[in-house]
Amino acid sequence: MGLKTMNKNIKISVVVPIYNVDRWLPRCLTSIIGQSFTEFELLLVNDGSTDDSLEICQSFSKKDERIKIINKENGGLSDARNAGIDIAQGRYIVFVDSDDYLERNYLFNLYHNIIKTNADIAMCEYKEVTEKGKLIKKVYLNETSSAQVVSGRQIIKNIYRDKGTINIVAWNKIYKTSLFTDLRYPVGKFFEDEYMIIPIMYKTKKVCLVRNILYNYVQRSGSIMLSPLTIKKVKDINHFKLWRINFFKKNKDKELYYAAIDDYKNWILMLRQSKFADKEYFTYLQHQYRKYTLQFYPRNMKKIAKDILGSINLNFASKLKK
Repeated sequence: MGLKTMNKNIKISVVVPIYNVDRWLPRCLTSIIGQSFTEFELLLVNDGSTDDSLEICQSFSKKDERIKIINKENGGLSDARNAGIDIAQGRYIVFVDSDDYLERNYLFNLYHNIIKTNADIAMCEYKEVTEKGKLIKKVYLNETSSAQVVSGRQIIKNIYRDKGTINIVAWNKIYKTSLFTDLRYPVGKFFEDEYMIIPIMYKTKKVCLVRNILYNYVQRSGSIMLSPLTIKKVKDINHFKLWRINFFKKNKDKELYYAAIDDYKNWILMLRQSKFADKEYFTYLQHQYRKYTLQFYPRNMKKIAKDILGSINLNFASKLKK
């Protein structure tokens, strides 16, 4: 699973997984090739597109020798990212979703800051925008201190704070490519970033916080994140939350272990409040809630009361949370 030898002339590998996004792809690619920082390779991973996405990639590649096209059978976002990681030649790597687009200084700012601080990862703020580029909201870093550099473990702790999504997503960050030597995105699951962020941050000593909005995250109606909950999605969420709990338990990190348990139980209660209505699966989740309530760890009286109610019946605790 090791990476190829780095090409010293390529500072950054930009990986763009592509699947049936011909409507948004030109804007994305234009924003990348128009970056103020120019010393990068652009890896376009065509994941079996059946629309005009490949033709768009080929059109752009004829005009820019930094572009490489990787054609593969459809395997999903994780598989496409992994294909890019496997051939990346840059010392650093970034991921861009093919329906999103970048501010002109995205690469320059992230690269400049990761070099200046000698960090393993640098991460920036972003905007949520409509398909037409209209601002929905600005999303800022949720680190409470003014520190420029924090540990990867601190980033994990921040996942469990408000606006924790900014810490999880892959695309607002630049990474040392060597971080992926023994890591790949899980294939066949939703929420792949949720799996990757824990092991990659846990072994990262320095993360540089770039307090600039540099990425545009497009909210489009057909996206996976905005589509309705399905049993497959719910099971994948349940899986990564249990995976996190076991990861911290294995690493004997009590603080994050307890945080992951609280997060898991809160998710179960939120799901109970939602329109998801699979009775058989809620029987399983009721058992899970009881199981993790019996785990001894420090809790205030409010949490203890909620856990007692939830152990009796999830509906009781979900109404209390509401």
